[in-house]
Amino acid sequence: MSTFARFIDRLHRILPDQLSLIEKLAAQYRDEPFAVMHGLTERHLISHAKVCQAWGDSLGVAYVNPFEVQLPTGDGNQLPQEVATIAKAIVLNSLEDAARVGMATPQNTRLVASFQKILGREISPVFSHPDEISAVLDLHFTNEKTLAASLQKACENLPVLEGGRELE
Repeated sequence: MSTFARFIDRLHRILPDQLSLIEKLAAQYRDEPFAVMHGLTERHLISHAKVCQAWGDSLGVAYVNPFEVQLPTGDGNQLPQEVATIAKAIVLNSLEDAARVGMATPQNTRLVASFQKILGREISPVFSHPDEISAVLDLHFTNEKTLAASLQKACENLPVLEGGRELE
């Protein structure tokens, strides 16, 4: 069974009342899990975190929201900006001999091997949504000129509060 099929199967179990919609999205966005995620979250049928967790489970890795961890800083503790931006990856925590890296594609073993060479330590890949990674990278590698735009983008990528009201 493919990773995408496992993901759809998990969604069926999580949202048993939405089987036809899930099948419609799966057919429409064949092998595009992020489009299926978006289709479900924009309808407020499942939280962003829960659908990301379902995708991570389908990949066989944990889901970690990079906004919920304190990123390591300093030389050798973070991927170079260009690499991180292109690869949609960010170091979430780092020890002397290992680093946990949030990745849009944690199953990409060649990318994991590249990160091991760049950082000089073992890599433990986890899933982080590419939009979350982009927003955190924008904040992490920002300067004063781009800070306002980065903060706006980060706020737009935060999950919508369920049952909340919009404040002006």
